[in-house]
Amino acid sequence: MKNKEERGYVTEASAAILWKHPLFTGTAERRYRIPKIEWHDIAVKNDRQKRIAHLTGRVTSDVPAHSVIVYDTAPDIQTQYFQKPYVARVEKDGTFDITISEPVSVQTQGVLKVVACCENGTMTGGGKKRGLKSAHEIKYRTSRTGYQLIK
Repeated sequence: MKNKEERGYVTEASAAILWKHPLFTGTAERRYRIPKIEWHDIAVKNDRQKRIAHLTGRVTSDVPAHSVIVYDTAPDIQTQYFQKPYVARVEKDGTFDITISEPVSVQTQGVLKVVACCENGTMTGGGKKRGLKSAHEIKYRTSRTGYQLIK
């Protein structure tokens, strides 16, 4: 570039996806293996005073997950371009707590698309495919009290 800028910007979600990619880790160990992912105890906690929501749960996998990304997709409110991703690190016991800092504030229905970023550089939500198309989908509706998961 003309100004020889050496810095760059990546979103927190992009950083989580790239962090363990073989190009950055220097190892291709288990690279082609799609991890078998299971989601447990998924819940949402709303903090009306702070106007945030927390998606909590636990993820287990045969290739450890280091981060979880959730995309908040409320089709009546947001186009695909504006579906904001939220990220959390996975604790050693597999638990995570993702802060949704800009929850949908009108009454609607949507889907939280959840994926795990694994130690071998793979991102999956269902363990059958890679990427966002494999996301584990959690349906929700919003009300005055926040997000309610639809089972």
